[in-house]
Amino acid sequence: MSGDQQRFQQAMSQGHSAAWEQMWQKAAEFYQQALAEIPNHPLALTSLGLALFELKVYPEALRYYQMAAKVTPEDPIPVEKNRPDLRVAGKTSRKPFGFICNLPN
Repeated sequence: MSGDQQRFQQAMSQGHSAAWEQMWQKAAEFYQQALAEIPNHPLALTSLGLALFELKVYPEALRYYQMAAKVTPEDPIPVEKNRPDLRVAGKTSRKPFGFICNLPN
């Protein structure tokens, strides 16, 4: 954990470029590098959450969205990103992916 701002910005930029190309595994790796430089950075947390969500690694995606919500409770993005229906093992889950509100099924 060096906190190098330049390395952080470079990793975030590379992560965003990979995400733009829908190369989610690469994006996740770059966002993890960014978080190694500046842990708990809200944008890095939500970006990694999105990459993991796209990779269908739902428990880890949820974990990073939860971390982002704790760091910036006033930001609605982590909460919004936690609500989509999930397809798990071929079944559609009507339960929200979220952790803050309890919506009816």
